[in-house]
Amino acid sequence: MNDLFENTLTFQDSISYLLTEESEIMNGTIRVKGKCPVCHGKFAEIKKLGFICPEHQITPQRFYIDFFHQGQRLRLFSDKQGQILDSYQRGRELLSRINHEIKSKTFDSSNYIKQELEKFYIERLLDGFLELKLTADKIAPSYIRHYKRYVGIAKDYFGTRDVRDLRKLDIVNYQAYVSENYNFSNKTLKNCLDIFKTFLMYLKNDLELLKVVPHFPIIEITPPKTTWLTPETQKAVFSYVPDIDKPIIAFLMLSGCRPGEARALKCKDVDLEHGLITISATFSDTVYRQKRKGKRSKKAIIPIHQEIFEFRT
Repeated sequence: MNDLFENTLTFQDSISYLLTEESEIMNGTIRVKGKCPVCHGKFAEIKKLGFICPEHQITPQRFYIDFFHQGQRLRLFSDKQGQILDSYQRGRELLSRINHEIKSKTFDSSNYIKQELEKFYIERLLDGFLELKLTADKIAPSYIRHYKRYVGIAKDYFGTRDVRDLRKLDIVNYQAYVSENYNFSNKTLKNCLDIFKTFLMYLKNDLELLKVVPHFPIIEITPPKTTWLTPETQKAVFSYVPDIDKPIIAFLMLSGCRPGEARALKCKDVDLEHGLITISATFSDTVYRQKRKGKRSKKAIIPIHQEIFEFRT
C-alpha cells in the first residue's frame, strides 16, 4: 500500500518543468494506465509534472505514450530496452526522444513495439541459431555438450539485449565476464567467443539483421610444448601393448592417422594392390560421420607403411 501512496512528482521532475521551454510542442501524449486505487477516479494531469488523484494525492505507477505517425496510431508502454514507463519523467524522456527521431527521419516503430523487439533479443536468436546447428548436423557429436554450454553463457549474459545495439565495447565486456566467471584456458575462452562471433556472422549473412559485426579482440594462445619420443622409447612403449591391439596401434604410429579416422576405416578404403589407404570419414564419440574432422578437411590418400604388412593374418 505504501507504494501506491508514493509521490512520484520528484524534485527532478520540478526542475525539468522549470527548465523546459513553454513553447516546446511535441507530437504525442503521455497517458496513464489505471485509476486511483482508493476512489477509482481518474488521475488528473499537471502539465509537464505528472498525474495525481486530486482527492487522495496518489500518483500512478504505469504510463504509456499515445501518438500518430504516418497515419498509424501507436501506443508504447516501454522504451527500446524494454524498460516499462513507470514514471511520468521517463515517459517525457521517451516522447522527446521519439520526436527527435521523427524530425531527423530515423524513427522506426519496430524499435519500440515489444512484439517487434523480441525478434532481436539475443537470447531468442541464440536459441534459433543453436537449433539450426543441431538439426543441420553442423556440430561434431563430441563437441555438442561444449557448444551448448558456450551458447548458454552468451544467453545468460546478453539476455533480452537488442542485438542491433551491440558494439565493440560489449564484446570486450563479455570477454571480461567470461574470464572472471569461468576458469577457462585461453584456448577455451577463444572457442567460447568464436561461437558467439559465428552467431553474429550468421545474423549478418543469413538473416541480414546486422550490417556490421563488432570487432572481436585477439586472444593469444600459447602453442602446447610437444615432446617427441625417440625411436628407442617408442619401441619400448610398443612392447607393452597387448598383441591383440598392436596392429591398430602400429597403424596409428606409422600413419599419423587420427584414432577416430582409423576407427571409421572400411574395407573399401584399403587398396592393397597400390598400397594406399583413403581416409574420408571419422567417428565422433559413437557417431560415424562421412567426413573428416575440420571444416575444410578433404579426403586424404596415404601410403600403407611397409611395417604394417607384418600384421597381416
